[in-house]
Amino acid sequence: MPATIANITPDDITDWVRAEEDGKRNPEEPKKWLRRPAAPRP
Repeated sequence: MPATIANITPDDITDWVRAEEDGKRNPEEPKKWLRRPAAPRP
């Protein structure tokens, strides 16, 4: 079932935050990022 505002759970939010923190490397070029890790700003 696709996520909507009506069915998002706290676990969904936690998973999303962790994915943002970890970032995503390019599988073809491991030294490059598809999405850089996010960090909180002061």
